[in-house]
Amino acid sequence: MHIKISKVDVVWSYLAQMLNYGAGLLLLPIILHTLPTSHLAIWYIFLAINAAINLLDFGFQPNLMRNMSYVMAGAKRLSSGTIDNFDTSPTINWPLFWSLVYTAKKIYQLISVIVFVILITLGTYYIYSVTSNLPDQSYLVECWVLYLSISVINFYYYYFNPLLLGRGLVKEYNLVVIITKSTNLILSFVALQFGLGLMGIVLALFLSTIVDRYFAGKYFYHELNNNKYNRSELTNLFHVLWGNSWRLGIVTLGTFFILRANLFLVSKYLSLAEAASYGLSLQLVTTLVSFGTIFFTAHIPKINMDRLKSNNDQIKTVVGQSLLISWVLYIIGAAFLIFFGNIALSLIHSKTELIAQSNLIFLCIILFLEMNHSLFATLITTKNTVPFVKPAIISGVLVVLFSYISLQFLALGMFGVLSSQFIVQAAYNNWKWPYVSLKDLNSNLLQLVISPFTNKKK
Repeated sequence: MHIKISKVDVVWSYLAQMLNYGAGLLLLPIILHTLPTSHLAIWYIFLAINAAINLLDFGFQPNLMRNMSYVMAGAKRLSSGTIDNFDTSPTINWPLFWSLVYTAKKIYQLISVIVFVILITLGTYYIYSVTSNLPDQSYLVECWVLYLSISVINFYYYYFNPLLLGRGLVKEYNLVVIITKSTNLILSFVALQFGLGLMGIVLALFLSTIVDRYFAGKYFYHELNNNKYNRSELTNLFHVLWGNSWRLGIVTLGTFFILRANLFLVSKYLSLAEAASYGLSLQLVTTLVSFGTIFFTAHIPKINMDRLKSNNDQIKTVVGQSLLISWVLYIIGAAFLIFFGNIALSLIHSKTELIAQSNLIFLCIILFLEMNHSLFATLITTKNTVPFVKPAIISGVLVVLFSYISLQFLALGMFGVLSSQFIVQAAYNNWKWPYVSLKDLNSNLLQLVISPFTNKKK
């Protein structure tokens, strides 16, 4: 079996992600115009809590995708060790395939129960505390209860996403994204037009989540009927997945501390209006990061397979293309946001502005470096190894600690929060993982970015 990522797959990836983030941007004008600042801040807190609870995935998503790619490449067995230990064959080991699916289901059934318990207790307590001074607290808590049910449903069927991508079904995966986001966009627009406010947004998200899970399952099981399994042949592969998943989980926790935890500190030490501005700015800049890395993300299943087959020239070509595309798209988007962002917001009568321009420029620089080193770090994981566990968690703790000190004791405001992230990341992660990855590829940065042109005729 050979995974091939065609130009059509890449086009579908861009279309899906344009809608994925474009839907939010299309809704943003009416959200900013209709939601009061306090409700917008609560919405961003919902999103931040969701990002925090996604930490319970604990690295299973990328690990499942990678191992499914190995199975599709003909791996006879799976291991938590490096790919040097893998044996391959020209055909798919179907008992291994279904064992991986079986294990994924069991993992996410358990996680969804844990998610429910945490959100209904600690999550609800936190929402009660941050809305205690608002006159419509009961309404906001009702919105929260519906929102937490979305997280539970998402986790219960979360295994479909990595398994679709691991099989190389990039077009199908992106079709699911397009269908889901279109549903959410239409329903949210209608709900806001009818004055349903925050509850309307959450309700639309709930219904679109049901649609998402239905189509993801439909596309995954399509054409697998001829490869049915015997339950007696299934083995639990948890020990294989856990070997690297816990490492990726720690990395994800560190990444959350680095990128998302500051929103909780900002909402505590600064005003809700400043928290809303920070949340909005972070949303828009991270959208630029996600859009810039679409090409690379679409090719990860192919890179996994090339790793197994030691096709280093092809890996260099894809990574070189990914870097060029991500840099160009990000810089163009960041320039527009910096110079015209608030002008665009004023045209739609937004009740919330971006953070101050100097801080916005700083945020764009920080996330450009983050995007760059994250691409190289992800490339390292395609070797089935995760060497950056300790640096990720140490960096995350330091970012939160420095941000707390800057807000609590130094009164540095937003600049202090951003400086904390910049100093910690620039000191190690921003340069370390590009260096390690380039050394592994036996290349330098210049050679890598011109490789799409030098390897074109090979």
